Amino acid sequence: MQPPYGADIPMNPQLARELIREYADVLRVGRLLVNGTAITWQIGGSMEEQLQRLCAALIPALRRAPHSARLSDAMMQKSVYWLCKSLSINYILMEVLQTIRQRVGVLCTIEGSQDSAGADFSLEIAPGPVFRVALAWRGSDNIVYRDPQSAERRVKGTIRRLETEFPVPPDPGVAPIYAVHLEIKRSMASKLFSSMSCSDTCADQEGSSPTSLAVSPSVPLRSGFEDEGGMPVGMCCDPTFGLLQSWLPWLFSDTQAGKR
Repeated sequence: MQPPYGADIPMNPQLARELIREYADVLRVGRLLVNGTAITWQIGGSMEEQLQRLCAALIPALRRAPHSARLSDAMMQKSVYWLCKSLSINYILMEVLQTIRQRVGVLCTIEGSQDSAGADFSLEIAPGPVFRVALAWRGSDNIVYRDPQSAERRVKGTIRRLETEFPVPPDPGVAPIYAVHLEIKRSMASKLFSSMSCSDTCADQEGSSPTSLAVSPSVPLRSGFEDEGGMPVGMCCDPTFGLLQSWLPWLFSDTQAGKR
């Protein structure tokens, strides 16, 4: 049997199954900045194949980085899981959407979160090693509400960046705290009140309020599977899991947004 991912070490198959089932968003992007240098992999095909390609691109980059070069083979494979989980819709972006909902009163979508054309996914490796991961959006007016009846698109604001850091390995039972940088558009009532109580020199003339929020997921970054030993297998996952598709990427799809 050929070793998974084109490497001489396996990922724990249960860990890989969980990654594909729950946290596969990075796999579909095809591009990641590692210490400022872009690594790329081909997208398309099965999720198992995309995971293999990501590992084939990312693990050599981790070995070239001075602060992660001495990680064990097993820790390299687990690092792929932690990276994918930390930037996934299921793990953090849904928490961000719920936080935005508390601010604007409706559940919105974030446009441009599913491809490298709309956002940059990045990893900086600091001494420790510490992984500093970030998702930075290129466009504006990307926090959008779609009226369920008319499908009218209403811009609620702009999310600029979310970022966090965690040690490798992460501490057991701990979820990282994310900084989320966004601008929420003010309501008409808020604008009217501001115009009545504020002079022309007020800073907030654009009708939006820059905000930084702290958001933490409800579950730890580490998986319950990751401390179990890996098994040499021909594929990284049970192939049946490659057919599973989450509904959540559809929520963030620009092409589907107009159909809602």
